[in-house]
Amino acid sequence: MELLWVRNGMKLPLGLPPEIRPLLEAGSAFAGTVAGFENFLKDQIRATGATYFVCDVAFGDLTPEESMRTTRLLGENVMPQFLDNTSNAG
Repeated sequence: MELLWVRNGMKLPLGLPPEIRPLLEAGSAFAGTVAGFENFLKDQIRATGATYFVCDVAFGDLTPEESMRTTRLLGENVMPQFLDNTSNAG
């Protein structure tokens, strides 16, 4: 996410940590199974009323293949559960 900012000589305004651990510990990120992510997302929807989310699947030292696998799993297994988030979030 920071690559284009750095490449253009700018500082990323979000202040993301260089490691994912602080984000995981704060509950601001998730790493794990498809079922675990579904639960994480449901909790986020319940807590915030969110109607969309942004996902960074290319993080740290993940290979392009690993990131594409995550994207595929999200599209095939997770997103269909949230087509109507008003009935699935509860």
